[in-house]
Amino acid sequence: MILTLLLKEQIILHLQQLIQNKIEAIQSNQNSINESRLNETKSSAGDKYETGPAMLQQEEDKNKMQLQNALDLNEVLSKLNTEKIHDKVDLGSLVVSNLATYFFSIGLGKIEINNAAIYCISLQSPIGIALQNKKVGDKVIFQNNEIVLKEIL
Repeated sequence: MILTLLLKEQIILHLQQLIQNKIEAIQSNQNSINESRLNETKSSAGDKYETGPAMLQQEEDKNKMQLQNALDLNEVLSKLNTEKIHDKVDLGSLVVSNLATYFFSIGLGKIEINNAAIYCISLQSPIGIALQNKKVGDKVIFQNNEIVLKEIL
């Protein structure tokens, strides 16, 4: 049980670091946009003046959406209880199957922890929907593959 708690904590810390890296990249991109906007206003005239700021605004809007998404993902992670042992697949479950190990949290895909592949997926994903509320021993056919749940932690 202690190993399970530590593994869940490691997974969450890894995911939080990935999100933090993404936030920093978004902020860096926003700084570049701000610099470009300053340079654009100093040297623009005519049609270029109209399209340049519009493109920068689109990029800034995209950044805001990406930042909000990253913050939302971080919030989901912060609410996970690593001490809870699950008897069925639910948010925060670490599921060992015959095909893979899944951590039901946020959809960031495959990560490696202690040389083991773990797929971080959301319950809203197709496989999350297929496995939600399943218990140890349950079998599910997903994309022509039989998934047998061996452990739920």
